Amino acid sequence: MPEYWKGSEQAPRNISAIRTWGRKGNKPGEFNEPRGIAVAPNGDVFVTDTGNSRVQKFDKDGKYLFMWGTEGENLGEFKNPQGITVSKDGFVYVSDTWNHRVQKFSLDGTSLGEFRTQDKSLFGPRDIAISPFDGNIYVADTGNKQVAVLTPDGQLVKRIGSPGEDDGQFIEPVGVAVDNQGRLYVANTGNKRIEIFDSAGNFEKSIPVLGIENFYTEPYIAIFPGGIIYIADSSRQVIHVYNPDFKTSYSLGGEGTDQGRFNGPKGIAVDPEGNYFVVDSNNHRIQKFNLSH
Repeated sequence: MPEYWKGSEQAPRNISAIRTWGRKGNKPGEFNEPRGIAVAPNGDVFVTDTGNSRVQKFDKDGKYLFMWGTEGENLGEFKNPQGITVSKDGFVYVSDTWNHRVQKFSLDGTSLGEFRTQDKSLFGPRDIAISPFDGNIYVADTGNKQVAVLTPDGQLVKRIGSPGEDDGQFIEPVGVAVDNQGRLYVANTGNKRIEIFDSAGNFEKSIPVLGIENFYTEPYIAIFPGGIIYIADSSRQVIHVYNPDFKTSYSLGGEGTDQGRFNGPKGIAVDPEGNYFVVDSNNHRIQKFNLSH
């Protein structure tokens, strides 16, 4: 067993949520298998309410603010939206998965257009991330087994990766994250590993990790302060935490419905105050934790 797997094979650490909100339903503040989460610069929280084909906005303590979207193909409508990210200058980008596009909004939900790339070939995009290095948008173009890199206005910069099992290739890429140096991390689900690329999109290394052995686990990934990597593992119902070199790790949570337990954890996001949020998808709720836990 690789050294960096050992910590995550230990019993997960118990954690206590400082806030929990949501339940199953379609009313304001309720969810149906949410997926993605993002925190705006002011601390507001945006969630893709996937099964209800909408986006909901909350304050940092989980108070419902408003929502937008319904099922459909027009601008501002969605079909199973999944990934979401918010830029420093106040724009919201959503992977509108089964409309095969990315949509751009203002912080109040006003539609600012759609991105389908110049070749019109996004296919079931999942997670989405903005690079703090250059401001470009990285989209897990899952069906095409690539990562599409777009400008903030939706121009295609390049594509990273190709279908296959070799280093730098993908089968079912889902989670994406970019660190402060512009390195891209991709949860390469079908190949059961994390792929890392440099800021120019060149392959650096592949790292097998826990949490993405099963094809349909939808592992989301986040880079936290200090370069710590969080990976959602919906097989074991935990969050795996790796140091930047992936040589030490531990897990948080465990299966259940109590606070600090998960059923299908998906999106992860960190806020400026040292808190992080986990989309507890099959419990239809959001949990908020402090990074000291």
